[in-house]
Amino acid sequence: MLLVAAAGLALAGRPGRVAARLGGHFMHGGHAREFIEFRIHRTLKEVGATQTQEDHIFAIVSDLFAQHAAHNATRTEIHDKVAAALNGDTVDRAALAAARPQILSQGNEG
Repeated sequence: MLLVAAAGLALAGRPGRVAARLGGHFMHGGHAREFIEFRIHRTLKEVGATQTQEDHIFAIVSDLFAQHAAHNATRTEIHDKVAAALNGDTVDRAALAAARPQILSQGNEG
C-alpha cells in the first residue's frame, strides 16, 4: 500500500506525464491550441451556441493565444539576456541590472 501511495505522489510531481496518461497528448508537440479549440467547439455545440456566438468566442481565444505568444517571446528574450549575463567568464552585473526592470514588469502582467 505504501508503495502505491509513493508511486502516486511521484506521478503527481510530474504533471506533464500525468496529463499524457490522461489523454493529454496535446502537452507534447505544440498541439495545445488545437486541443483547446477542439474542446471549446465541442462544449459550445453541447450548449447549443449559435455560429455567431462561436465566432465571437473563437475571436477572443485567438486574441488570447496572440497575447500568450507575445508574452512568451518577451520571456524568452529576457531569459536569453540573463543566461548570457550569467554564463560568461564573469557575471555581467550591468546586464543583470538592465534586465531587472523587464523581469519585474513581466511578473506584474500575468
